[in-house]
Amino acid sequence: MTILGIRAAIQTALATITGLRAYSEYPATLELPCAIVSLSPTLPVEYNLTAGNATCVYHFIIDLLLTRQGSIEEAQQALDLYVSFNGTSSIKTAVDAATLGTHADSIDVSGVDSFGPMTYNNELYIGARFTVDVWV
Repeated sequence: MTILGIRAAIQTALATITGLRAYSEYPATLELPCAIVSLSPTLPVEYNLTAGNATCVYHFIIDLLLTRQGSIEEAQQALDLYVSFNGTSSIKTAVDAATLGTHADSIDVSGVDSFGPMTYNNELYIGARFTVDVWV
């Protein structure tokens, strides 16, 4: 039940989305479109909880970054596919199906808390931030 193992499982699940590059650690350079998995900066871990067999919840974020090619409308349409509840490009569908093995009991993409312009490494992108809860 390691954080590294959970990040790797989420990265593997994201890599099933055609054309999306997935990173389990902050990359020095980006290949777009990409998804970066990290612990939440505001509430990364909650201990001493009871939910089924779980006693701890890790809160991860996935930052999805796209380059703006063409019009802003085209960028938003591309982003919409990743944010959709289901479908072959859906972040939620891919991550909720992640194989966690011995790393965790369950996983849920619980929402998107930002959508639109995002900055990474002082560069502006179009993107979305997903919230992911993992019970261990």
